Amino acid sequence: GGLTMPLRKIDGVLLNAKQYNQWLTYMNEIDDGGRLPGDEGYDETGTLKNNLEYIIKFDDFYKNELTSKDDKLAYLRQLFSQYKKAGKQLLLNDDAYLNAKILAVQ
Repeated sequence: GGLTMPLRKIDGVLLNAKQYNQWLTYMNEIDDGGRLPGDEGYDETGTLKNNLEYIIKFDDFYKNELTSKDDKLAYLRQLFSQYKKAGKQLLLNDDAYLNAKILAVQ
């Protein structure tokens, strides 16, 4: 019932190990401005891990307004989903073959 790893498929297309690992890397390295390490303006405080940690430790809405564990988990899942989606988009932008396979099955 926590934050779960993404499926190994995107739109029904099975990812190989390299593609899946790249997706996970993107999810964890991208900042909240869509930048990766090495990009101008990259802010490592805006990564998924750092944002999750900040919310859990310091976010007043999370700590005071969300009273049930289910509501707190849903709040964290929203953030996780944003990074998952951004990582997926980066993967598709970088892997033309995978992108073409996905487009072919749609």
